[in-house]
Amino acid sequence: MTNSFTMTRVDAKRLAQIALSAASKDDVTPVICGALLTVSNGALRTTSTDRYRVHTALIDIEGKSEDHEFIISRSSLEWLDKNVGTFGSFQAHRQRVTITTNLDALNITVRASDLPEAESVSWSGRTTKGNFPPVIRLIEKARESEPISAEASFRLEYLAKAKVLSHLGDAPLIRFTVSENPNKPGPVYFAFSSAGKVYAEAIIQPNLNLS
Repeated sequence: MTNSFTMTRVDAKRLAQIALSAASKDDVTPVICGALLTVSNGALRTTSTDRYRVHTALIDIEGKSEDHEFIISRSSLEWLDKNVGTFGSFQAHRQRVTITTNLDALNITVRASDLPEAESVSWSGRTTKGNFPPVIRLIEKARESEPISAEASFRLEYLAKAKVLSHLGDAPLIRFTVSENPNKPGPVYFAFSSAGKVYAEAIIQPNLNLS
């Protein structure tokens, strides 16, 4: 079965950067070296993790697309990030990116305009096979968890990379959450919202400040 969706150049760039921002670089576990892309009810969600953090965000897509999901590889995301600007900035608002899957085949096409016959460049490969870990449940749990006062630390690199989740400079809500271990705080939760709607979330596992 063939499924596809189309997005603007801006949204495609955002997809690539958000998906890569938390994807693992541990090739021993290929399933988390890319991102899980889920199309549901006309919206696209990207989710990536390296076991220490999770980034997830909603990305706008155009037109109708059947509900489906697949794991997109790091190499295809890196190609998209590099090539989404192939046709320059002139009429960038008309440029489109289409991602198509058919069984385990994957194709990414960057077009110079929104016309089907427009000049284009493409990447073809495979989706990543395997079961992506259900890390979205960790986001959901943190979202509903009570905030707590805690002392902990986490890598500033992780905080810097979470910035890519922000759209138009929106500042996130940040809070520590409870955990099942009374001696350790739960993950640090980030929620990015606009007009009262949350469009991106992240969690980072903290380190304890032990004396």
